[in-house]
This record gives sequence, C-alpha cells and structure tokens, in this order.
Amino acid sequence: MEIKKYKLTDICDFQGGSQPPKKEWSKSKKEGYVRMLQIRDFTQSHKNNVEYVKVSKRLKTCKTDDVLIGRYGASVGKILTGLEGAYNVAIMKTIPNEKVLSKKYLLALLKAPLFQNFILSVGVRAAQAGFNKDDLSKFQVYLPSLDNQKRIAKVLFDCENLIQKREESIKLLDEFLKSTFSEMFEHTKGETISLNDVIEIQSGLVSPNEPPYNEMFHVGGANIESETGNLVNLKKAKEENLISGKYLFTDEYILYSKIRPYLNKVAIMNFTGICSADVYPIKTMDKNILNKYFLKFKLQSQHFLSHANSNSDRANIPKINRKALLSYKFILPSIEVQNQFEKIVKFTLRIKSQFKDSLSELNNLYGSISQTAFKGELDLSKVDISQFDKLNMSETNLEDLSNEVSAEAVTIEKLEQIIKGRFGYQEFSISQIEEILAKQGIDYTTSLVKGFIKDLLSEEKIRTEYSGSTHQVIFKYNI
Repeated sequence: MEIKKYKLTDICDFQGGSQPPKKEWSKSKKEGYVRMLQIRDFTQSHKNNVEYVKVSKRLKTCKTDDVLIGRYGASVGKILTGLEGAYNVAIMKTIPNEKVLSKKYLLALLKAPLFQNFILSVGVRAAQAGFNKDDLSKFQVYLPSLDNQKRIAKVLFDCENLIQKREESIKLLDEFLKSTFSEMFEHTKGETISLNDVIEIQSGLVSPNEPPYNEMFHVGGANIESETGNLVNLKKAKEENLISGKYLFTDEYILYSKIRPYLNKVAIMNFTGICSADVYPIKTMDKNILNKYFLKFKLQSQHFLSHANSNSDRANIPKINRKALLSYKFILPSIEVQNQFEKIVKFTLRIKSQFKDSLSELNNLYGSISQTAFKGELDLSKVDISQFDKLNMSETNLEDLSNEVSAEAVTIEKLEQIIKGRFGYQEFSISQIEEILAKQGIDYTTSLVKGFIKDLLSEEKIRTEYSGSTHQVIFKYNI
C-alpha cells in the first residue's frame, strides 16, 4: 500500500470564522438571515440556542459535511461537523484538497489521539489566543490512496459507534437501577424510622502512615463519582504520603461524602480500606433490618437529597453533619423486599462490569488502529473488528433486562395482581400462590409471601376462611 507523507497545511487549507456586530443578530429566522454557528450549537444542541445573523460578504459559511475545529480555551481542538450556516471566530473550517485527502479520513484523523495530543501540546498561547496555520503546518500526515482512506475511516467510525453505544448502555444501566428503586419503594409501606435507629457511623481514627493502614487504599470524596458511586483513581495511603487520621472501613460499609451533598456521592464498598474525614463510613446495625444496597440508593434518592440540602451548614462549602444525617426519617420496607432489590443491583452490576470491560477493549482497539493508521503503518488486510461486531450484536436489550431482573422481585403489588387475575373472588391458598410464582420464574421465599399476605389482610383486601374439605386456612379477595 503506497503511502505519502505531507505537511497538513500542504493538503488542507484552514479558514477562520467571522464575528458580525450584535445589531445584525436575531433570535428568529427571517429573510436575508442565516444561522450563526457557535461551539455550543454542536456541544449543547439540546438547549436549542439557535441564533441568526444578517447575510453579508464578510460571513464565512460551512456545509453539513464540512469539518470544523474549535480554536480557543476549553474547546481548543474540539472537532465539529453536521451543521450548516455561518460560523464565528471561535471556529476554524478545514478545506481539504479532495484529490488527495477525503473529508471522512480528515475527520477521523482530527478526532484521533495523534492529532488531539498534538494540538493540546502546541502550548498555552494556542489554548488562549487560538492556534494558527503555522502551528498546523508542523503536523505531519501520512496519506494512503483515497480508497484506503475511506476504508480506514469506516473501520474507525464503526469502532467509534460501538464505543458510543457501550457508553450509552452503561449510563442506561445506572438509570435503570434508579428507576427500579423508585418503582419498588416510592409507595412502600412500613414503619417510619430515623437513620439513627438503624445505622452506625465509624468514629475511631487510624494512622495512615503506619502498618497495616499504609498499605490500604484511601478513598476521599474526590474518588467517589457523583451519582453512580463508582470509585476512581484510588491510591494506597503510602502513595499519597498521608499523615492525618483516617476512618477504617470494611466491606460491610457504604461511604457517603458529606461535602456538597448535592453531588450525591455514595459508594458501596467491597474491600477493607481507609477514608478521609470528609467521608462518613456507614454500616447497618442489623442486616436483618436494613440492607446496605437499599441504604445506598435511599441516600441517593431525591427525598434524602432534599433533607441533606436543607440541613447543610456552611454557606460556601455545604456540608451535612452527623446529627442532621442521623435525623433523616424514612419508611423502612420489609427486609425481604430490600434483599430482592439487592439481587437486582448485583445482577445489573455484573452486566455493567461486562460492558465496561468491552468498552475498555474497544477503546484500546480504536487507539491502536488510529495510531498505526495515521502513522502510515496500518496493514488493512490484518484489521478485523468482527469480534466487536459480535459483542454489539449480543448486547443486552435494556427492556429485556428490565423484564428479567424485575421478574426476580416479588412485590405486594405483583402478589395482589396475581390474586385478582388468577382467582378473582375465588378461594386460594399460599401453596397455590407459590406454585404460580414458580411457574412465572419469580423468585420468592415462603416468609416473604406470608408477609405480604399478612399486609393484605391488615388492609382488609383479603380475608381468611377455614375450608372444611381441605382442612386448611384459605383466603379470598374481598368484594
């Protein structure tokens, strides 16, 4: 495969945008005006902040297939495409010589780590004042034939699409758990208690520079990802040269970041480690009363967030103190239902772990292909991403997931639906209910079913009778 080396500016021209005076701008489309494109139109399209400017010879315009580059500040090097109109001075348009360089290949090249690392290394001046053509002339491009450029671009875009799908699936799994928690517990019934009744907050400090604590991983608020509770960038205490006292936690604990409660940082722990004083290590007093998976999602619920935000001290840096945390009141559902939710969480997290593993593989593949391709070292005959196509085809459908994991949890609402649907006002027994649950693949325990039957009796939705023929206590739905 013949490959030629060029300066980027020898095969591609670059055209800066224009900035019309504000008097020529309009919020609405009208005759003689054209859409004015800004960085936010590409990065925040959901906000629909569309503006128009008066048509003039000074304007620089682009089409939907043109490749644009962000020039300034945080958007320097950001690659933009897909919109048509005039563009402002924060954007630069690429004008490739399409006899030797295809737009698709150029788009893939500019988005690749090789170019992105280059443009970010141009220097502080470029980040603030904007890079120029002299900067771009220093970037070397290896060009295969146009046919091979199209093939390479397709491989990279296919890989990018799989990466985006996997990232979206991971986000949807997080949303699925939140919605499942809401569905299972939003209208739950039970005793109203305070956290003070059911949790303990670790209070004793340990020295992070002494064994065995210096060999343990340290978790600070910055290591807990907002909303998801994922742990990031963990280091051992000795790597951080920690001196001040820390809290010890085990796999029985969850960690709650007390600084800026609105950030919603709560993590379930599965190892022994130490955490900073800005984090509350919390464990349940009795596992037969409160499940830590239920507790984690309860502390991330909107109900608790409202409590935390309204009870935070410090104006500049909000923080919830122990007293305010422990005073939180909520309805405690049965431990059986809490444990069912734990099963759903663990099942979903297993899928999420698989997705994250394949995402890592996809990112490695993309990086490897783009690196070799844009250095002129790629042998197209050896490129094979069919294994990732298979991963994509076998990806779990979230609707199916919802049905699958929801089937694991029997709730009082489901039990009532079964009774009304199968028996109407006919008599039924607990053994008949259990038989139906088993046939439908719904996970249950006899104590859980009996507990729900007891609740329905107390609400007078069902009543008990004695069957003379079977010599058993039977139930009927009340008219």
